[in-house]
Amino acid sequence: MADLKYKLQRLSDYPEIPSTQQLIDPYLPLGGQILLAALPKTFKTYVGLSWACCVATGHNWLGRSVKKGKVLYIALESYYGVLRRKEAWRKKHGYSKADLDNLVCITVPINFAQHGSIDTALADLCAQRFRPDFIVIDTWFKSTAGAKVSDQAEMTGALDQLTKFQKMLEEVTEFKDALPLVTVLILAHTDKKGIDLFGSVAQFANCDVLYMLKRKEHALEVTLSCVGARDSRSQPT
Repeated sequence: MADLKYKLQRLSDYPEIPSTQQLIDPYLPLGGQILLAALPKTFKTYVGLSWACCVATGHNWLGRSVKKGKVLYIALESYYGVLRRKEAWRKKHGYSKADLDNLVCITVPINFAQHGSIDTALADLCAQRFRPDFIVIDTWFKSTAGAKVSDQAEMTGALDQLTKFQKMLEEVTEFKDALPLVTVLILAHTDKKGIDLFGSVAQFANCDVLYMLKRKEHALEVTLSCVGARDSRSQPT
């Protein structure tokens, strides 16, 4: 019975209703797909990378508790800039370079719009004995090359491939220290007005939490706002 794909579940199976676990409480639900959208130069990478560094080290994020795990950062825009920001975070918080070995980067996209790409990625990760608990995709546009971002069917297909990749990773059971679920953060662009997500509305439907990031011109601070969440308690701003 345990091997059934479509196993029936009943309310009576749960003496207590389980709460949503958090990777970073309460910002990133464990096992979720989180979308962080903003205009260019609004510190998307800074926020995504700070979350990645905190998960890799177990360091609290702005005083919020964090589950420690392995992180795969798909750095497709200015990789050396990512390295510099990672080094700045390390120095600010007093960690050694080795302390951040749980945070690895790749600079070649896993193309979720192209069949076969996730199989190659899974094989290469397993060959290097690395099973990520947290994946940051920077950015979604460069991870769906060849697909039309305005085409609902093509975006739905790409997101289906992303979900499949998550599940494939979760089925890798040889690493005893792995978290039970893989969490994904997608960094994406908004339209020119910074109001709506750039591309098909299908990208909204698949995510568990949608954040928007806003920055006043030349400001050193940004505002992180939750504009949509499901199966989770309210997210803070």
